[in-house]
Amino acid sequence: MVVFPPDEQDIKPAGLERDSPAFGGLFEEEGPDSHSLEKMDSLWDRARAEKSEQTGINPNELVRFVHQGTVHWITQEEAHTYLQLADEEDKRQNAIKKEIKRSLRGETQALADELSVLLAIAASSLSRYKREKAIPSEEIRRIEPALQRRFTEVESSLDCLREVERLIEQKRKKEPIFEEYESQLGQMLNLQRYGKSKEAAVLARDLVEKKRRYLIRSRALEPDIYTTYFYRLELQKIKKRILSTQKYLSAQRENNLEEEIEHLKGELVSLQAEKETQEDLMTRGVVLSRVEKEEYQGNLRKIDQTQRLLQDDTAEMESLEKESRILVTQIKNVDEVIAFISDEILNESGYEEIIDQRVRWMNAQRNMRRPVKMNLSRRKDSRMVTTSRRQNS
Repeated sequence: MVVFPPDEQDIKPAGLERDSPAFGGLFEEEGPDSHSLEKMDSLWDRARAEKSEQTGINPNELVRFVHQGTVHWITQEEAHTYLQLADEEDKRQNAIKKEIKRSLRGETQALADELSVLLAIAASSLSRYKREKAIPSEEIRRIEPALQRRFTEVESSLDCLREVERLIEQKRKKEPIFEEYESQLGQMLNLQRYGKSKEAAVLARDLVEKKRRYLIRSRALEPDIYTTYFYRLELQKIKKRILSTQKYLSAQRENNLEEEIEHLKGELVSLQAEKETQEDLMTRGVVLSRVEKEEYQGNLRKIDQTQRLLQDDTAEMESLEKESRILVTQIKNVDEVIAFISDEILNESGYEEIIDQRVRWMNAQRNMRRPVKMNLSRRKDSRMVTTSRRQNS
């Protein structure tokens, strides 16, 4: 039996507001209420603009921070605070313990929402970098099918998890002792909480015999419960793969920005040298022709534009570096969650063979259904949001 500690406060900067809601059904069939990637991009862009207006900070300086399926835009100072807290071992372990509880006990839909948003961010990043030619074409061809596999893996594991959960619920409904015992236990705890010790004692005596029957029936459900832990572990492994893909995409963007920044710096030096030459001529009394004056004014505009582009790229680089460090921290945390569920839960369960048999059976059942292969390249054929429409728009 795994005993979890009381909930601890999340490791995150103080004052984080929920800039956008968590989304469910991101990759469901499209309808009037569906959340396509374009809609989510629009919401996130609007949230970033609002945060920029509130703080007076350049939007490029804001750092994207994803927490339990919700996208936040935070300042670089807040990102620095998060990273500092994440480096403190006690606080980090408390956050990991809470993530373990959420991974094992959290609502399945909440886990689905989180993975949907992470997939959407990766797909959005890939779409942008593909459009801007920020990633070599061979990398695009490699990453697109990898993201497609992640989507298929999420869909498969969630379907299996929900199927096992439905089976558990059916078995519980057939045994009245579950609802009866849990209801009375809740009543007893409430009575104790309000200081009604006599009434609580009466219920406690009644629960003694029921507890024995409850535990016997509960043990019969253990193989199913541990099978749900297996699929929840699979979802954590997929989460790590998605985060790693996003980390890779961020690194690709950083490389591209480095080249852009060096190019802009060189262009700025050249423009300023030309400006100084023209100003030196004017200082010495040389009268510039109309064409030369227009070239001088155009040069000033180019300098101003180049400086602004350089400022934006530098701000984005600093934000990406912090986002990448946050992703590294989150990947490490997921690694610890995976290790705990695998080593402390499943490997010590005693149901390894039963779980393996059930998983094989469920996989065989899914293969018989022959699910339609999703296609990222054609929006009408895929439930996953694609990049092609954004390129054509």
